[in-house]
Amino acid sequence: MKRYFFIFLCSKAPTLKNRLLFIYIAFGLSFAVIITISLSLLQKFTSIIKSNSSVEHTYEVKNQLLKVQSDLIEAENSQQVFLLTEDTLLLKPLSKTQITIFEKIDSLRLLTKDNQEQQVLVKKLKETVSLRYQMLYATIDYASNGQLNLFLKYRERGNKIMQQFMKLSQQMDNVESNLLQKRRKQKSIVEVAAPKNLALILLVSCLFQAISFLVIIKDFKRRRIHQRILEQKINQLNVTNAELEQIAFVASHDLQEPLRKIRTFTDKLIIQYKGVLQEEGQIIVDKISSSSQRMQELLNDLLNYTHVTKNEEEVTLVDLQKCFDEVRQELDGVIQQKKATIKVEELPVVSGHFKQLFVLFYNLLDNSLKFSKPGVSPVINVIASKVSGEEINSSSFFTKITVSDNGMGFEKEFNKKVFVIFKRLHANNSFPAGKGIGLAICKKVMLNHNGFITAKGEAGIGATFNLYFPADSSR
Repeated sequence: MKRYFFIFLCSKAPTLKNRLLFIYIAFGLSFAVIITISLSLLQKFTSIIKSNSSVEHTYEVKNQLLKVQSDLIEAENSQQVFLLTEDTLLLKPLSKTQITIFEKIDSLRLLTKDNQEQQVLVKKLKETVSLRYQMLYATIDYASNGQLNLFLKYRERGNKIMQQFMKLSQQMDNVESNLLQKRRKQKSIVEVAAPKNLALILLVSCLFQAISFLVIIKDFKRRRIHQRILEQKINQLNVTNAELEQIAFVASHDLQEPLRKIRTFTDKLIIQYKGVLQEEGQIIVDKISSSSQRMQELLNDLLNYTHVTKNEEEVTLVDLQKCFDEVRQELDGVIQQKKATIKVEELPVVSGHFKQLFVLFYNLLDNSLKFSKPGVSPVINVIASKVSGEEINSSSFFTKITVSDNGMGFEKEFNKKVFVIFKRLHANNSFPAGKGIGLAICKKVMLNHNGFITAKGEAGIGATFNLYFPADSSR
C-alpha cells in the first residue's frame, strides 16, 4: 500500500495499472474501515445493552429478594397480631404469603441461574423459609392449646431461623451488590471508551475516504487532460484523413485527363504512324500504351478504395445471393472465356451496403479468375454457414462465407500480407499482373460491416477466403 501510494503521489505520470491498483486498494481499505466501524459500533452498542441489562438484572434480583423478606415479615406480623387478639381472620396474610413467597423464591432461583453461588444460597433460603413457616404454625397451635413451654421453645427456634433467613438474605444481597458494582464499572468503561473509539474509527475512515477522493479527483483531472489531448489528436487525424481523401480523390480525377490524352496520342501513333515507326519505336509505343492503361486502372481502383473508406452509403438489408448473381453477370465474359465452374450455396441476407458488398464479391471472384492455373478450368466454391467466433478469437457468433478456388494460390507466409494495399504477390512475368488493391478493398468492406476476412493459400493448389459477418446482422 505504501509503495503504490508513494508511486502515485511522486510520479508525474503513473501508469494506468498503478493508478487503478491504488484506487482499488484505497477503496478496499475504505470499505474495510466502514465495515470495521459497523462491527465496532455493533459491538459497543451490544456491550452497552448488555451492561444495562446486567445492571437491571441485578436490581431485579435485589428487588425480588426484598419482596421475599417483605412476605416473611408480613407472615410474622400476622402471627403476632393473632396471638394478641386470637382473631382467626388475621391469619389470612399468613396463609396468603405462604403461597406467594415460594413463587418469588422460584423466580429468584431463575434470575440467578447463571450464578452458582447464588443458586446455593437460594436453595438454603427456601429451606429456611419453609422451616420458618413450620415454626409459625407450631407456635400458633401451642399458644391456642395453652402449651406455654412448647410455645416459648418453638418461638425461640423460629427467631433463630428468622435470623438465619436474614443472614442468607444479606449474603445474597452482598453478592448482587458486588456484581452491581462490577457491572456499573464495566458499563462506565464501555460508555467512556465508545465515543473515543467511534471518533478514532470515524477519523481513520474520513482519512481514507479523503485519500480515495483525492486519488479519484486527480485521476479524473488527468483523464480529462488526456481526453482533451485525445480529442485534439482525433480532430487532427480526421482533418488529415479528410485532406488525404480529398487529395486522393482530386489527384485521381485530375490524373484521368492527362492519362486519357496520353492514351489518345499513343493510339494515334500506333494507328497513323504504324508503318513509319521502326520495330524498336513500335515496342516503346506499345509499352507506353499498356503502362497508361494500367495507370488508369490503378486510379480507378484508388477511387473505389476512397469511396469504400468514406462509407457514406445507407445501411439496408442486402440479399447476398442477389448481390453475387449480379457480380457473376458482370464477369460473365471472363467466366465464359476461362470456362470456369462456380458453385454457390444459398447465401443469407445481411445488414450492409449493397455497392460495397458488390465490390467485395467482385474482387474476390475476379481474383480467383485472374489467378487461375494455365490450362486448368477454374472451379470456385462459395459456401455459407453459422459458426462461433473461436476461429477468429471472438466470443460472438458469425455468418461465415467461404470463397475457395483451385487457382495458383500463394505461400502461407502471405496469408495476412495479401490484404496490404498495393502488395503484389505475383509481380513477375510468369503470372498475371495484379494491382495489389482489390483485397485491401475487401478488407475495408468487411471492417465497414463490423466483420472480418481471412485468407489461406497453398502454392499451386488454390486460395480460400473466409468472410465473417456478425450473426445479429444476418437473416
